[in-house]
Amino acid sequence: MWFWVGPAGFHRFEIQQKDSTGDWTILATSFDQQTQEWTGPALSLDPAQTVRVVVYNMAGEPQASNELPVTLGGSVPGTLQAPALQHAEIYESGGDLYIVWNWLDNMPEPPFDHFAIQQMDGMGTWQTRVTINDSTTANWTGAPLPVPPPRHFRVVAVDAMGGEAASEEVEGA
Repeated sequence: MWFWVGPAGFHRFEIQQKDSTGDWTILATSFDQQTQEWTGPALSLDPAQTVRVVVYNMAGEPQASNELPVTLGGSVPGTLQAPALQHAEIYESGGDLYIVWNWLDNMPEPPFDHFAIQQMDGMGTWQTRVTINDSTTANWTGAPLPVPPPRHFRVVAVDAMGGEAASEEVEGA
């Protein structure tokens, strides 16, 4: 299930899943802008092979949702009802990170628990730099991990059962 309020010119939704090589595969397409959920077969139930909803306008310009892990019907963690990060801006300057985000508290069940500011380490693994328990906080400043550029960052909203919704990965200098 997803929630969407978008601009005029809607064309279609695509439900996509990341395959084992990291490419996006279309699982379904809907031209009905009232659609808010989809049930169907996935490529894999591997949590690394995330799913997303992409909205296209009439000009063919896409807007992608957060990436979320696939869940089995009836399970709670990682559902598309998780707290939705709508946008994250991450800057690196003078040895510090400057991160600002906005999110949609779509009243998930289970409820919001915390934000995690993450950086990819030199081994390709996401490392949590800080955990923020206050849902009204939407920024953080701090030092990045000492790995060579380019550095990759993201913000993750986590619900009380561990379900996650991550922002798109952003590359810092």
